[in-house]
Amino acid sequence: MILSENCYKNVRFYSDKIEGEGVKTCDDAFSAFLFYDRIVMKGIGQKEGEQMKDQVQWDSFVHSCRNCERCELAKTRTNVVIGRGTNLSAPVMLVGEGPGQQEDLTGEAFVGRAGKQLDHLLNALMFDPEDYYICNIVKCRPPKNRVPLGEEAHACLPWLRYQVKYIKPAILVCLGSTALKYLVGDDVRITRIRGTWLDRPGFFRIMPTYHPSAVLRDPTKREEMFLDMKKVREYLQTLRQQP
Repeated sequence: MILSENCYKNVRFYSDKIEGEGVKTCDDAFSAFLFYDRIVMKGIGQKEGEQMKDQVQWDSFVHSCRNCERCELAKTRTNVVIGRGTNLSAPVMLVGEGPGQQEDLTGEAFVGRAGKQLDHLLNALMFDPEDYYICNIVKCRPPKNRVPLGEEAHACLPWLRYQVKYIKPAILVCLGSTALKYLVGDDVRITRIRGTWLDRPGFFRIMPTYHPSAVLRDPTKREEMFLDMKKVREYLQTLRQQP
């Protein structure tokens, strides 16, 4: 989605105005936006108007997520880490466990050692940055990088569900056991199911694979993760060849 410069400025102006008035929901946000922008909307087409609506909805989500206090992790975080990606219509969504120290400091997902490992893999398989969006089960760093508690994960999952609904990926990659547990089920094991497609007809396909931090700890997993992501790349190419 690419907005014209003037259109984007209008979106940001009214998004700020909406946030200042305490609008909570996406529908209310757009209603308020239309109220303030009646004159401007007369001068644009329906398509650009819908793009503006989408941008307001995403900005509303980001604002609400950054102010989330649904669990105890809000008390110890530095930044809420929403995700990383330039394309909010990316066909591939990669979901990890949670932010680490570097992610907490920068507010960006997968920018530490594990993130560099993942970037290296994606580059090696010739993924374009427009192909993927990266996020986590929880958006605040658990103390000492521990595994998120069940109540923390469940408190945060509605934010992830919104991202999936908004971005509409065709492929969802579970990076590691925590992502697999909360996106597929706690009765499956990453070592048994990795590399196997799980179909969700009408929604997306799921590819479970190792978390890049697991590869850093055990380099023997590198080839398996490479082969798993190679399947993702091949399926993405198949989708693009369909009429």
